Amino acid sequence: MCSLDSFPSPQNLEERSLREVDEYIESGPDAVFNEELFYPSISIDPKSIIKPSLINEKISDVFIEKDVTPWKKAFFIYRCEGFLASMRVLHSANCGESKWLLFSKKVASFILLVWNMILNVYGYFYPYSLLSDDELCSEFSRCLDSKAHIRCFAWNPQYSRCAIALLNDNIFVYSSTNSTVPLVKHPSQKKVTDMRWKPNSEDILAVACQHIVIIWTIDPNSKATRVTSARLIQQSISTPVTHISYDPLGEWLAICSPTTSKILMVKQTDKIEEKVVRKFGSGVTFLNWSPDKCRLACSTTSNFVRVFENVSWSSKKWSPNVDDICQSACWNADGRILLFAFKKECFVYAIAFYEKAQAGDCGGTNKCIQVLDVSERETPFGVVGGRVHEMLWDKNGERLVIMFKGIIFISC
Repeated sequence: MCSLDSFPSPQNLEERSLREVDEYIESGPDAVFNEELFYPSISIDPKSIIKPSLINEKISDVFIEKDVTPWKKAFFIYRCEGFLASMRVLHSANCGESKWLLFSKKVASFILLVWNMILNVYGYFYPYSLLSDDELCSEFSRCLDSKAHIRCFAWNPQYSRCAIALLNDNIFVYSSTNSTVPLVKHPSQKKVTDMRWKPNSEDILAVACQHIVIIWTIDPNSKATRVTSARLIQQSISTPVTHISYDPLGEWLAICSPTTSKILMVKQTDKIEEKVVRKFGSGVTFLNWSPDKCRLACSTTSNFVRVFENVSWSSKKWSPNVDDICQSACWNADGRILLFAFKKECFVYAIAFYEKAQAGDCGGTNKCIQVLDVSERETPFGVVGGRVHEMLWDKNGERLVIMFKGIIFISC
């Protein structure tokens, strides 16, 4: 098993890693970094970012409540917020001398008691089901810090272009070939959780928000500062959405949520085509297609990783007997090895797939093995290693990049 002990110490913190030459990392000042690699010039002023309100206010909160009977109030709440909300209104109502209202209050109290018992039992087996949407997104989204000025970052794998989502849900697209920085904004674009560029495309960007997915078309040569071409996907998705992933050909976009085991597949043609992949059980928090598009790896809210084959969408799951959930996973260049790491562990595990995926059989070894120890170690410049936040394997299969939680260094 490999470990970070065999890694060379990081370079001076005053310089930046530029490139790899003959298996050595070259570093230099920021000026050399921008001149040599022709990356887009990105400048963000934190003072100009208006932070969104942290209080979820409703329009009805600004009006003075009208004095109505508990029956009318419960009926109105039922139409707006559902059955359980109306039961809570009756449960907290002032009965006075009304026997029918007192009886209704007791019935509502009994219904809420039974419902809370069901929630407690369900929450014992699925603890994440009791969290709010904001808490789920904070737990499972790719963002390192949900309160930071930069919420998400997406680099186009084929073109020198990137998208940056800010705390106020404004998205700016930077390009080395176009000095114009378009703004990507929509009234429904709130609480961005993930972004993905469509493979082999320079102009399609999928943006996942808590309750909606927006597919933007951004002309790379346009001088317009505001993007207006968007398609919304809202009715068929489960919320909150924490992760999206395009297949390697850019044909299908997979959408998942930790509240359900359903994976929604979306294909954008003249109209939106949809299909559902589902295996009853734990919710899905993370998706990663193999480079050959034969398999789809999923991390779940339980302590196992599930892999689907793309013919009949049967699946198989692996667990290293760790009481934890998967944080990140990545495939090698030919899709034969899957690496994954858990949230609270400092180890990387591997599954080998020697056979081609077939209908009803996704293949893979019977057990996963521990291949890498990334525990923290001291260097002259600080601590390196620890819990894994995200992993990425380069297309040549020669370098594995690991980002750690709370650590400024990245291992490669």
